[in-house]
Order: sequence, then structure tokens, then C-alpha cells
Amino acid sequence: MTSTADPLLSAFAQRFAALDNTALGYAARQRAWLNFQQAGLPGPKTEAYKYTPITKMLSSALGNEVLEAPAAPLLAAAIEATRIPALDAYTIVLHNGRLSSTSLQSANLPATLQVMTFAEAHQRQGAALLPEAAHYAEGFAALNAALFDQGILIHLADNTVLDKPLVIYHFADGQAQQPMAFPRIAVVGGKNSQASILTVWDTLGKGTGWTNALTEVSLAANAHLDYYTLQLQPGPQAHYITNTLCQQGPQSVLNAYTFTWGGALDRNK
Repeated sequence: MTSTADPLLSAFAQRFAALDNTALGYAARQRAWLNFQQAGLPGPKTEAYKYTPITKMLSSALGNEVLEAPAAPLLAAAIEATRIPALDAYTIVLHNGRLSSTSLQSANLPATLQVMTFAEAHQRQGAALLPEAAHYAEGFAALNAALFDQGILIHLADNTVLDKPLVIYHFADGQAQQPMAFPRIAVVGGKNSQASILTVWDTLGKGTGWTNALTEVSLAANAHLDYYTLQLQPGPQAHYITNTLCQQGPQSVLNAYTFTWGGALDRNK
């Protein structure tokens, strides 16, 4: 581990120490944190980052201060500017990794499609539908699993055939000073379910920031999911690292597509 990474690791540790250790799911966060401590940040010996000085880039971008800055109000005009025209879809909005309750209330989701926070999922169903990311050895995935902002569960009931796509608009608020977000989404497709999900990433303002996202897809037998990722206008100072992980049951199908434009750093795995 290089000395460049030390301020980042110290800030991560501060953020982890600030978590509520009595909250539901804290034990899983703790296991993920231990995994991150073992894996660390990738360096020159990591093939995928051999020519990308990732710790230097993040340290420079975030000024060694990575505790989340207060989010500026999400502008309705920005949502409308990003919204894909003429696309008939169910829509939810995430702001710096957190679910916008206003957008969810207006989404008119069918009864067989549930969208809730991890905390709500714990309260309603226990941890049965939630992923266990503590076993992930990759550093950025483990870091997200330890420090994620809220956690969003998308659950398709058995035999659900979604009649139109679900679009998730992610906004990293570059209007805030050096924002950092850990969006985490779990998509659970029940038996014989069929759906298309489109995730759209955008940055408000021109500020510097880092988004470290983790999406976990779990498909039961004969489920079919088309999953699209669009990073539209991340901004010249935006840094994005996304991990998409999948667990599939018998005869299930996952088609995943990623399209990216611009940004100071953009890694999709």
C-alpha cells in the first residue's frame, strides 16, 4: 500500500467508525470492511489498474476528504433534462446514492414490483432477499458493501412480466463540494419473471467527486433480465467505478449492456 493511499484509508475508516453499530445489517458491513482491509485499494501490481494511478487520482479529486458532503437540493429541471424523451417507463431517482421518496411516490409501480431501502426490507422480510456482499474479495465492491449510503432493493415477484422498463436515474451532486457516494442496488428476479432495467448516471454541476457503485443481480429459475447502464454526462471531473455482480438460477438469462461518455475516470466491471 502506498503512502498516497493513507489519507484515503484514514477517511474511509472515519466513515466506517461513524456508522451506527446497532443498525440492522451492521454485521454484514463489518465483514465487508474486514474484506476491504485485506484487499486494499488496487496498485500498479493489479493488472486492471496497472496504468491507472487510482489512489493518486482519488486523493487529488477528493482532496483527501471523502466523508460525504451535504447534498444540495436535487433540481426538478435537472431530472427533466436527463429524462429520456418519449420513453414510457416506471421511474425512480437516486440522489448521491439515496432514494428520492418523491419520485417513488409518483412512480405508480405495479404490486408485483417492489422498491424499498435495505432498512425497509429488513423490517418487512428480514434479510432473506438481501445480498451478502461480505464475501466479495474485490476492494471497491467490499468498500461499497461496508460504506453504502442506503441500499435499494428491487424485487420482482415470481411470474412477473413487467409491461414497461424500470428506469433508475442516479444523480451524483457535483454542486456539493467534493461529493462521494456509494450507491448500492440489489435486483432480485423471482421465478419466471421478465423485466428490463435501465440505469442512467448523470452529474449535477461541474464539481469533482467520486461514485463507487455496486449492483447485485440475483435471478431465480427461468428469470430473464435485460440490464442497461448509460453514463450520459458524468462531467469532466467525475470519477465513476461500478461493479455489477450476478447470481443466476437454472435457465435464467441476463443480458447486460454498458454505454459510457466522458468523465475523468470511468471503470465498469
